[in-house]
Amino acid sequence: MTVGLRPGRSAASLATSFIVSSVVLLAALAVPGPAAAHGEAPGAPTWPGILLQWRFEPLIVPGLGLALAAWLVLARRVARRHPLRPHPRWRSAGFVGALAVIVVALTSPIEAYEGQLFSVHMLQHMLLQ
Repeated sequence: MTVGLRPGRSAASLATSFIVSSVVLLAALAVPGPAAAHGEAPGAPTWPGILLQWRFEPLIVPGLGLALAAWLVLARRVARRHPLRPHPRWRSAGFVGALAVIVVALTSPIEAYEGQLFSVHMLQHMLLQ
């Protein structure tokens, strides 16, 4: 009696079963399935609906809000400690603008469709660089 065989089952039958199941497994792995790497797909973009595809990201929005608050507090502190050379307003405007671009790239319809449309995905890359 061979180890691992049920009574009445030959080694050839076991080998055939192994080969068939291996081919089925490889065929299943070769067929690309739907990719949901970034969650549920929002559907095809339509003009009025695309403006409402904003998403609140619980890690991104509060983190950027905290960065903005810290920047404003520190800029005010620098302006008070150095009244002859205050912190330039254009730097604060540039920092706030950069945070706004990050918010648009990561919470707007750009983020909603970046997993479906390659052009939108590349636009998101350009905004984040």
